[in-house]
Amino acid sequence: MQSAQNSISFPFNAKISSLFTVLALTIFLTFTLGMFCFGETFLFWQHAFSDLGSTITPAGNPNSLSLTIFITGMLFSAVLMILIAHHFHRAESLQHNQLKTGLSLLAALGFIVITYPHNLNNQIHTYGAAAMVGSLWAFGVLLLVELKTLISALRYHLYQTLLQGTVLSYAFTYFIDAPIKQVTQKFAVFGLVVTLKLATSQSVLQYLRKTLPRYREAITHKESIRTV
Repeated sequence: MQSAQNSISFPFNAKISSLFTVLALTIFLTFTLGMFCFGETFLFWQHAFSDLGSTITPAGNPNSLSLTIFITGMLFSAVLMILIAHHFHRAESLQHNQLKTGLSLLAALGFIVITYPHNLNNQIHTYGAAAMVGSLWAFGVLLLVELKTLISALRYHLYQTLLQGTVLSYAFTYFIDAPIKQVTQKFAVFGLVVTLKLATSQSVLQYLRKTLPRYREAITHKESIRTV
């Protein structure tokens, strides 16, 4: 019975929740400021987010201000992911803490590599984007698996729809090189960030603090019946 109780623990803590909130705000602020400071009119449905971090715009205009904002935002996001990894590594009681540590560090590496302007070397930039998006997506999947039995079914399915519907749609349109891939990219980034923010929110943490003890008692009760 004791082993069953110990296996059911929190997926994250308050410090990690706060860091994910700052991460979401950082990404939204970076992209918003970058679009306003872009070297030409940023066409939301046509330009890629990666264009914000290019040295020149597609039309050939200088893009130093947007580039500076993009690099600053991505590097700060990398620092946040390193801090998240640090807290997961130290909090051994959290579920899958070492796996989440590794995913967080991979995301941090992705945030760093993605700062390399895609117009100078698109392959390097793409590696960074893949590491960042892939690791955060995997993190989101793992987190929702952990939360499935601890939150309401409605909330769980809403989070899954938001995460998978946006990210996988972009992956598909990117793979077939569809014209709408720049549109689905925006929704994928927002869907990924919003899902991580909602799933690690303080309200979810407070809900878990109320329900987890009862869930542990229910598991213990089931095991005691089996042993009779």
